[in-house]
Amino acid sequence: YQLNIGVMFMKKKYDIIVFIGRFQPLHNAHVEIIKKPSKMAEQVVIIIGSSFQPRTYKNPFTYWERYQMINSSFQDVRIESCEDIIYNDQAWATKIQEIVGKHTKKIYGKIGIIGYEKDESSYYLKMFPQWELIKSELNEEVNATDLRSLFFTKNIKFLQGLVPEGTFKFLENFRKGEHFPGLEKEYNFIQ
Repeated sequence: YQLNIGVMFMKKKYDIIVFIGRFQPLHNAHVEIIKKPSKMAEQVVIIIGSSFQPRTYKNPFTYWERYQMINSSFQDVRIESCEDIIYNDQAWATKIQEIVGKHTKKIYGKIGIIGYEKDESSYYLKMFPQWELIKSELNEEVNATDLRSLFFTKNIKFLQGLVPEGTFKFLENFRKGEHFPGLEKEYNFIQ
């Protein structure tokens, strides 16, 4: 008998790592954060927040559009939606836990939550004390607010190096579509 030893699979540190964001749009800093848990967990669950908000210059892209941006860069992650629950952080945290619970059969699975603590808007990272917080540092200071500003001021070529290729193609096409003129007008009015 010949013993054929294949690739030995090592158990990853986490069963699931969760990454929550609005991804308005997906940019290179998001991509770097997503790459890290892909190496550390059996599954990565990306939860797109503010999923079903109406379009505004702050939230110009629908859940489905953001799903496509993420999926164009990562086909091996689970992508879920989560609605905002205004003025009720506890209900929102419960909803996030239910979403994550759909992806594990283990009662006591090892779950981590990854994110970048950029300012007071990152407080949600500490709302899940039962999950291990994995702090992510940014190699490049990129944020979606500045990217949307470039997007609405016709400096789209500057975005090319700041977002993944699939996102850039989406943004180019979106500018030619029916929703862009109204959002651009709203952005300019607010400015």
